Amino acid sequence: MGSMQHPRSRNRYFKDVINAPRGYPSNNQQANRFAKSLPKHQQRGVVGLDSLAFKSGGSRKVAGEAAAEQSKPQSELEKALQLPIVRYKAAIVRAVKENRFAVIAAKTGTGKSTMIPLFLREEALADQILVVNPRRTPCVQLAHRVATLLDSPLGTEVGFRHGLESNCSAEAEIIYTTAGYQKRRELNGTDKGSRVVIIDEYHEKRTDMTLLIGQLLMKIDQGEDIKVVITSATMDLKSLHNKLERFGHSLGVVDIPAKHYPIEFKRAAADAPMVGQILQSGGSLSFFYGKKPIGAVAEQVAAANPDLNVLVYHGELPMSEQQEAVSRAAKGDFAMLATDAAGSSLTIPGVVEVNSDGFKRVQMVGPDGERCLQVVPATQFEELQRAGRTGRQGPGTYTYFGAIPFEKLAKEPAPEIATQPLEAEVLSLLVHGISFKTMQYYLLDQMPPQEIERSLQVLKNLGLITASHNVTDLGRAVEPLPGELRSRIVVALAESIQKAYGYRPAEFLLSAIDMAAVVDAQGIVTREAEGEEFLCGAGRVPRHGRWVDLMNPNRASDPLAQVRLFQKLMDLPVYQFAEWGVHVNQYQRALDFRKQMCMRLDIEPDLRAKWLSKDDTALLRECYWLGNIDRLYQCVGREGKRSFYKPVIRSGPGFERLLAKDSLLKAPDFLVGQPVTIDTEPLDDNPVRLITLADKVELEWLEDLAEGTRANSDWLKTDPLPEVRKRIRNALR
Repeated sequence: MGSMQHPRSRNRYFKDVINAPRGYPSNNQQANRFAKSLPKHQQRGVVGLDSLAFKSGGSRKVAGEAAAEQSKPQSELEKALQLPIVRYKAAIVRAVKENRFAVIAAKTGTGKSTMIPLFLREEALADQILVVNPRRTPCVQLAHRVATLLDSPLGTEVGFRHGLESNCSAEAEIIYTTAGYQKRRELNGTDKGSRVVIIDEYHEKRTDMTLLIGQLLMKIDQGEDIKVVITSATMDLKSLHNKLERFGHSLGVVDIPAKHYPIEFKRAAADAPMVGQILQSGGSLSFFYGKKPIGAVAEQVAAANPDLNVLVYHGELPMSEQQEAVSRAAKGDFAMLATDAAGSSLTIPGVVEVNSDGFKRVQMVGPDGERCLQVVPATQFEELQRAGRTGRQGPGTYTYFGAIPFEKLAKEPAPEIATQPLEAEVLSLLVHGISFKTMQYYLLDQMPPQEIERSLQVLKNLGLITASHNVTDLGRAVEPLPGELRSRIVVALAESIQKAYGYRPAEFLLSAIDMAAVVDAQGIVTREAEGEEFLCGAGRVPRHGRWVDLMNPNRASDPLAQVRLFQKLMDLPVYQFAEWGVHVNQYQRALDFRKQMCMRLDIEPDLRAKWLSKDDTALLRECYWLGNIDRLYQCVGREGKRSFYKPVIRSGPGFERLLAKDSLLKAPDFLVGQPVTIDTEPLDDNPVRLITLADKVELEWLEDLAEGTRANSDWLKTDPLPEVRKRIRNALR
């Protein structure tokens, strides 16, 4: 690949400081002035291994002028040039330039996400540099920061793109993006030309990231001009090297050490309460598997020492409360109780002591093939990640309170692809004509064969593929849409009905998108409303207890009730949500889904759905039933106020489930709902199996569907559900 000329618009100060030859002062006066203002021991260490080393002599400034200049506030660029990774610029560039793959291990705070793209851009190694991150927020923040360093408007030379937003021109040279979004572009062949793809935060091993790396490996073998750079704060370099070595491509490795103060590791006595340890010192960060134990310990700590600054941090808190907890921690002498939400990319200053309960809560596929929230022992890798939150500003202490001896914990967590449902990923491979054998060869972490088989059965049950694994028309309509698979089906069916009836989007399709959004977010309400009044379709009314008592008088549909609440909330301020029993984070997730789906279907996101007629409401509920037909349940018994249901169509062993106590429904014979299995305690052998977001299914509709006479969209005429119809007929007998 030929070299590229740097456009004049690039920040010349940055280029001169980074690339001036060893032993010569830069021609740029600003760079010289900055370097000479540093202490002598920093003048050589401020840039890379083969970069500019400023001469320490020759300054004509008097002492007073030098001191005055040193006291000036540093610019963002000057701060960036002092990041630890800058000293390794030459090694990083060489590893990428001379190899198809490069692996860069660098601790959090070294500047890898910011500086590596700039190093590679200066060397003009490709037409584009793509930085792939697991989450949207870091993509946007990093793009803003790098654009500021280059003194360039965001979107011109540096931009970002993800499923909800895009701000990058066709000429942008550095683009920050998410793994899921880039995976979709690679599948569709959208990106052309030479590119360096930087996989950031690889240690998280997200499914989208694993599949993206596999796609890139496949394209490299097909001759595309792609270089892959894998970066992480912590990774097993030997294991990764062995995985990449089998592809026969050259591999460069750069391991950047980080300064860390000593940490004293302790093992708590059996059954020792963590509360006593927390009370012994300020500046403590204690990890728990969920918000329930956090709440219990927070009460005990606050009661024992009312003056201690007790902070709570977990993923279900609104973002404003999470930020408030971190800002209060910066004031010192605190006790923060948190889940692993505080253990990934978040830096909490002043932590001198870390405590861990030794457990984590993960979402995985349960034995019946359904979603399962399980409390399991953390791994040694994850415990060391927790311990690493201290020792950054001085010596620290880590105390392990786990029930399982540390040395008996698994070494590292299983990759997400080995524990998560893969129906959507399997459908994408079928639609794009990629064989499972080919994809498995290129994956660094394998898809479990039993999960592939289970996913194929689910896709058949949903009418997305035929018995011979050919993709149906519905499957092709569903595959490019965002969100959970069944939520996509609801939208695709509604779009088919809209076209058949000649509706405008606001007249039907938007209501279906709103329903899919609420279900994809797993509901938007909390179990109990707080405050004396509550919001429902009729406006604000006195609170009589749970929100479900106020939402839907006909008591036939939980998702429809929450859809009406969701639509009402769009025009109201978020700060009022808590008193109405609305879960702010889940509401925001639903809102993001709505925006993303509207963008994909070319609908104005600010458009509001019109109130549906009785007949159209029935059609909307049918879309929900059909989209979740493999989650059809039949009542098999009642005990007091509890109702037990068994699955009619299943891809694994069928467990009886309880209708969630917060449901509006009064135990109908048949319903469609979302199954969830929850561990309430660590090492619990009796998980709670529930059905949430349930909707009563009419018997007449089921009879028509079983006989193949019920069809509200063309896809049903091809009869993609023969096995499902048979099982429904058996259930009706």
